[in-house]
Amino acid sequence: MAVWNKKVHDHPLELEYVYKLSFLCEITGGLLAHGHETLNAEFFALENLPELSLPRNTASQIQQLYKLASTSDLSTEFD
Repeated sequence: MAVWNKKVHDHPLELEYVYKLSFLCEITGGLLAHGHETLNAEFFALENLPELSLPRNTASQIQQLYKLASTSDLSTEFD
């Protein structure tokens, strides 16, 4: 859905040069569960997001991904 350059978004400054790749996935079965990189996994309403890890994700990025996923346009957003 998106390829974003973290340096041009509202992330705290980092030393590394990082591109973020965001994908639209579909649930096809199984259970939502945490893994070795997360403490927990849950679904949240857009207006009820928990505290975010700003080096990883910002509210504006999540809102933009939701907007992209809600349209029939399957183009990818690039920085």
